[in-house]
Amino acid sequence: MRFDIRRIKVQSITPFLADTLEEARSPWHETRAEIRAGLEKGKRKAFLLRWVRTQMDARLTERERYCVQLHFFLGLTYEQIGRVTGTSRSAVCRAVQRGLRRLRAAAQEDTSWRGGWQDRGGEGRGPS
Repeated sequence: MRFDIRRIKVQSITPFLADTLEEARSPWHETRAEIRAGLEKGKRKAFLLRWVRTQMDARLTERERYCVQLHFFLGLTYEQIGRVTGTSRSAVCRAVQRGLRRLRAAAQEDTSWRGGWQDRGGEGRGPS
């Protein structure tokens, strides 16, 4: 049975919650401007992650996608991935490197990741 990284749920803080916090009592000891900047950064990261996952689904083989997910999203080493997949460390390394080359090529061809999230009203919805 394979692990599907997309099943992980992410909770987020809303701008409304940031507005209700008193600056002096903020649990993070940050100003409203710093909180809003952090929220914008989170939206950008979420957009980029959706773009990467879309490209992985479209351009990578199942093996490359699985190895890239385990290495970059779960932090497993090549040796650990090799044990999970029943392959050698070098085979895992080659799969990850091929996958990264394909993702870099996708980034050269499709530049929507460079600012497309702002075109959607800052919602960070990702490519459709």
